[in-house]
Amino acid sequence: MVGPQLPRAVVALATKGDLTFAATGAAIHEAKRMHATGVYAGHRAAVLQMLVLGDNLLSLGKDRQLLVWKIGQYDAPEAVIDLGADFEPSCMAHPDTYINKVVIGGTDGSLQLWNFKTQQLVHSFKSWGSPVRCLAASPALDVMAVGLADGRAILHNLRYDEQVLDGTDAVPRLLKFRSGHSAPPAVVRHYAEGLRLLSAGADRSFRLFSTIQDQQSRELSQKHTAARAKKLKVSAEELKLPRVTQMAACETRERDWANVVTCHAGDPAAYTWRLAHFTLGEHVLLPPPEEQQAPGQQLQTAAAATAVAVSCCGNFALVGNDAGRVDRYNLQSGIHRGSYWRKQADGALLPAHESTVVGLGSDSCNKLLVTVGSDAALRTWDFRKQSLAGELLLGAAATHLALHTGSDLAAVGCVDRVVRLVDIEACRVVRRFSGHSDRLTDVAISADCRWLLTAGMDCTLRVWDIPASQCLQVMHMGTPVTSLTLSGSQDLLATAHVNKRGVFLWSSQLMFGDPAAVATYSEDAIPVHLPTIAAANAGKQQQGGKQQQRQQDKTDSSGAPAPLGPNLATLSLLPRSQWENLLHLDTIKARSKPLAPPKKPEAAPFFLPTVPGLSRNPVFAAADGAEVEGAEEGEAGPSSHVLRSRGDSVSAAAAPSAFVALLRSSSAAGDFASFISHIRGLSPAALDLELRAMLVLEGDESAAADESAEEENEDVKDVGLLLEALQGELDAARNFEMVQALLARVLVLDAARNFEVAQALLARVLVIHGDTLMRRASLLSAVQRLQRRLRGTWLRLDELLQNVRCMVDFIGNAQQ
Repeated sequence: MVGPQLPRAVVALATKGDLTFAATGAAIHEAKRMHATGVYAGHRAAVLQMLVLGDNLLSLGKDRQLLVWKIGQYDAPEAVIDLGADFEPSCMAHPDTYINKVVIGGTDGSLQLWNFKTQQLVHSFKSWGSPVRCLAASPALDVMAVGLADGRAILHNLRYDEQVLDGTDAVPRLLKFRSGHSAPPAVVRHYAEGLRLLSAGADRSFRLFSTIQDQQSRELSQKHTAARAKKLKVSAEELKLPRVTQMAACETRERDWANVVTCHAGDPAAYTWRLAHFTLGEHVLLPPPEEQQAPGQQLQTAAAATAVAVSCCGNFALVGNDAGRVDRYNLQSGIHRGSYWRKQADGALLPAHESTVVGLGSDSCNKLLVTVGSDAALRTWDFRKQSLAGELLLGAAATHLALHTGSDLAAVGCVDRVVRLVDIEACRVVRRFSGHSDRLTDVAISADCRWLLTAGMDCTLRVWDIPASQCLQVMHMGTPVTSLTLSGSQDLLATAHVNKRGVFLWSSQLMFGDPAAVATYSEDAIPVHLPTIAAANAGKQQQGGKQQQRQQDKTDSSGAPAPLGPNLATLSLLPRSQWENLLHLDTIKARSKPLAPPKKPEAAPFFLPTVPGLSRNPVFAAADGAEVEGAEEGEAGPSSHVLRSRGDSVSAAAAPSAFVALLRSSSAAGDFASFISHIRGLSPAALDLELRAMLVLEGDESAAADESAEEENEDVKDVGLLLEALQGELDAARNFEMVQALLARVLVLDAARNFEVAQALLARVLVIHGDTLMRRASLLSAVQRLQRRLRGTWLRLDELLQNVRCMVDFIGNAQQ
């Protein structure tokens, strides 16, 4: 509904039932639903706010007046209250249970309580030093909420003229809140089989996000930073740890002790976190001062930690630093358990790497430790003995490491934009993946070790097929990806981007979409746009349009699913009852047959008048002015609707049905797609009725044997067209079960579409038109062609099913 057009912009609104009050400047317009009913004119300046109390309309204006109107009386207000020259009003509200009273807030920060019936000032409240912007009555008796211009919200008791909050600054205490990163996250990792996400960013916060329920997302505590910041009068971010540069986690010991380790920018210590308690751990991992250098070397300042890892057993944490040193710690006690040194021929000890350690990882059995550094070297170590086991020169400085513990394969990203896949057991490169045009930002390996995901500053995210050593897909994200992680079930990919404060989740189309529609083994970048909050609705509509377009691409013009391969039988995706009931329609009709025949009614519900005449058949009276049809020659009179309908039915019997007409037109056009689409939409009973209507009425045997008579029989031609349509479906391998049950359109067995519907359709046609097919030579040859086609299709399907049965038997016997 749209109300009346007002002369000026509306500045205030109030309602009561069907009445709407709109203030435009100093005038107040009243409208009942869509129609204007009157104007209240009394203010000398613009109206600030209106309030309806019973039959009264209160209006507060910039002229420092409060006018009380009787609703429906437009001449003059009942009362005019002058608020005073030293009080400039800003808003008003009615406190509950305060009869005929209203609280008015002023720009000087004070409140006034007025009785608008007696026009008396009840009480004036002291100022808060900031203009009052809004007022609201609280459900609690005598309590009013006051919103100030400086951002404060104050709960004030009107009866006792005091604040409700007991704090010295009268500021409400925070109970609960939900927030995300206030600065772009830099590190994102999946946790708990992809059910949670660990993220850290430039805002110095460390957060846990739930991919299932957002209410479970929270920030991990860093030892009462808010309380300490308030006490020291500094911001909470200044007391937080520096931003996280790398993290590692293990679920094995989550309930026992700290199970997450992080290293921070410029900090020589690594910190532990207890996810079970959502707080910072009790241990800080830092080697003892006397062990911070190799034996015989001079004590130096500890270097910043740059890489961390947690063993698969959850008992040990490994920390690498900027000086190339690698240390091992016990997570339960936080005790330093030794360092990994390289022993020279002269017995001198050197750190694990000559320069910064960029990645660490241990295998599933704690036998080997792999480390990579910016010195272009990958080294493997005996985990227990802490001795060097192998060394591999990469040819370029390493920047990232992703270790797959199940296969002992490590993906190493280097500054030359090449990702090298290394077998850490044999200490050799087994694959090389190159394609990024700018430096790498992160690498990850899928849980089954079939995919390698890489991201770079060229704004692309690449998915590689590890066994085939080929690029599966390239996605252009529009913004560089700074961190990525793939869930253990490989269904969700999480990414963080430059200058983006959100963590973006992407679903795998191989699981949630159409695998056949996914473009693979292509170097062509697919543009992917990041979602935004402002364009959420538009994105949903666009996504819905794309899904609809993809759905159309997956089906042909008849609505049948497009075959996935040339030798596959594709089902119709119709409800099973639609084609299965067609096979057993006679049984269903027999069961549904009533036990007793219908009874003749004792009397007709109504009687129709007849027209007098000499005809033996009665002629029913019709509308005046119409001629009688079917009367004797020479008779005149009103026409009969009954006779007219009979004549129409006779003419309709001669004309083909819509089913047959569509079959003939499709044959003439050389495409049965529209006919098959019509069949897919029919119910089993309706389809059976159409097939029975195509029965060929046989004459004498000589006529049946006469080929010329057969050619002239339109019914025989229609059955032949029906067989041709089924043959086409068999050749296209679609609607397979429907064609078998209906024997209508050729099932396109080579593409095998609508498999089950085609089978049901075929069976039904054979039941209804079996005799006609055997007697007509042309139809018999078409049936023989169908038989050969179906035999080949079923043999091919039986071979595929036999292969599956053999594989299942083999796996079952292997497990025993």
